[in-house]
Amino acid sequence: MTVMEVLKPGPSRKNRPVAKINVERIGHVSANKKLLKYFGLPEVDFPTQQTTENVAILDDHLEALLESEWPEWVAACTALESESGVVLQKNQMGYRSATVRATGTPPMILLDAINRVLALAGKP
Repeated sequence: MTVMEVLKPGPSRKNRPVAKINVERIGHVSANKKLLKYFGLPEVDFPTQQTTENVAILDDHLEALLESEWPEWVAACTALESESGVVLQKNQMGYRSATVRATGTPPMILLDAINRVLALAGKP
């Protein structure tokens, strides 16, 4: 099971030339289609969030999913940063610690992906 983060162009800024934004978009579309083809899925520019037999596709990146669908994870990150003085952004060990501490229910797509991995490993 693989988690695929859909590549999308970044937010438009006044300082960014339209040509640069278009080049970025073309690159993201190409990368998305290559990954979709690899997994035997229909090649579309920006696939929708979904879980298949072999891949979980996220609308954006994992952090965005956790921030939007698991407020308790955000609270755990904030508390951990406050207690430790460490910035958790892109910090694997920090994210792991916050995830262990977080209460509430994780996003369903994440639970589904974990359950599929456990099934592939032969663990209920």
